[in-house]
Amino acid sequence: MGFNGYFVKVLDKNSETSGWEIPLSYMRAETYQAALHGQDLDSYRDADGTLHRTALKKVAPKVEFNLPFMDSVRLNSFMSKLKSRYRDSVEKKVKAEVFMPEIDGYVTHDFYVPDITFTPYTVRKDNTIIYNETRIAFISYGGDVK
Repeated sequence: MGFNGYFVKVLDKNSETSGWEIPLSYMRAETYQAALHGQDLDSYRDADGTLHRTALKKVAPKVEFNLPFMDSVRLNSFMSKLKSRYRDSVEKKVKAEVFMPEIDGYVTHDFYVPDITFTPYTVRKDNTIIYNETRIAFISYGGDVK
């Protein structure tokens, strides 16, 4: 397995393998966070405080990272490439292959992209907006690790 030079590849709408490897120039690599979140079903603590878990085999990976400062032209290019791969634009659903350090490899899942908040840093004299770092996340609907 191992790292193949990208953290996130957003798969094309009608493909299970080809897609857009988000260039590292669009990421602040030191902000990349990845987790294979386990899931429980009706876990509880009894009257003695003992935890009774029903851990599920399916996981819900989540990755997030910051985009660097960028101007509106570059940000629009990033967003166009991402949105063109939405499999459901209302849910902001994508299929993506993401790097998970925990397993030193990639998992492919259906993810949604939660709302993105853009914050202007400054506006140039030519009316170009420069945006502050922006957090992007991919949250899985859950499933098997592939």
